[in-house]
Amino acid sequence: MAKYFTDKLNYSLANEDIEMESKVCEKLSPKKIGSICGAGPRGLYLITNTDSKLDLFDVSGLQIEWARAYEKAILALEEVDYLRAYHDDSAILKTVGANVGLNDYFEANEIAALAGSWEKTFITFSKLCRKILGHRIIEALRNCKTIQEQLNIMDTVSFKVKWTVVLSIVGNKALMNSLLYRGDFIRKNIPESYVKFYRNRFARLFKNNLIKDNFFLSLCFFGEVTLTNTPLRCRNYSKLKECIETTQVNYHIGDVVAELESGKYQFDYFSYSDVPSYFDDKLGKDFIKKARPSIAIGGVICVRYYLRVHTPELEGFEDITAEFKDLIKKEKVGVYDIRFYKRVS
Repeated sequence: MAKYFTDKLNYSLANEDIEMESKVCEKLSPKKIGSICGAGPRGLYLITNTDSKLDLFDVSGLQIEWARAYEKAILALEEVDYLRAYHDDSAILKTVGANVGLNDYFEANEIAALAGSWEKTFITFSKLCRKILGHRIIEALRNCKTIQEQLNIMDTVSFKVKWTVVLSIVGNKALMNSLLYRGDFIRKNIPESYVKFYRNRFARLFKNNLIKDNFFLSLCFFGEVTLTNTPLRCRNYSKLKECIETTQVNYHIGDVVAELESGKYQFDYFSYSDVPSYFDDKLGKDFIKKARPSIAIGGVICVRYYLRVHTPELEGFEDITAEFKDLIKKEKVGVYDIRFYKRVS
């Protein structure tokens, strides 16, 4: 397994929009949920019913322990202290029973939500943006009150020229490989160049989001995730706490493909994150078929493809992505090609 996934804390908050899938689960109302673990909230926030069951999978024991810390924090803390623990004073997390092995991260990062490599990479990106775009443009974007005001700034020659420079750096595969992926960057199979891909995806986000209201854009441009845009506030907290208090949460370290192929589970919903984008062509074709033994009839799999999109065999499944097109359009990170597959037989 690539060292990128196993030898450090990759995700401490969210590299995906938690809210989008949480709303999908509110609509589908699954009781047995499976999810790639990641930072933790991406799975925990999928629980929308009491007396449910959640299984979280990851190849990284460190990510598993980080997710346990989120679970313990939600159970132990009221909302104000929960938000302070991740966005203001990570020392609070030492009081909730988090694994002592995480203490080095808590001590080194006052803002625990931004302790992961992914989050730190985009803080670096924000410094690049400020240096190239300039303080005046950055502050003008921060002060925008409407999307049209934001678009007016972005329509200026100055912004367009400088933004092209930013994208040419971000779209440099070798640089991103070095900064974040340590040589394990996804092998792109989409026809767009990296620069064109990022230009189009950011343009779509700019048309639908104020930068300051979108946690991902705020991280990219301002180097911060605030209490007003944090993904951790996308759910009613008391309801989230009630759901987690009554849910059996299980953690698994290992190969998720093998786990699903085993047939040990019967999930109503499985969140695959962008893991399939790291699959080779053969596994990319077969991974839905391999998951079938652990997906209940009527169960749904969500996949977020990033730069590498597969066309899996759907024997026993149907693509129901169109049912969630409005939620997908509002998704706040914007770089994913999101698909939903439903087991029908």
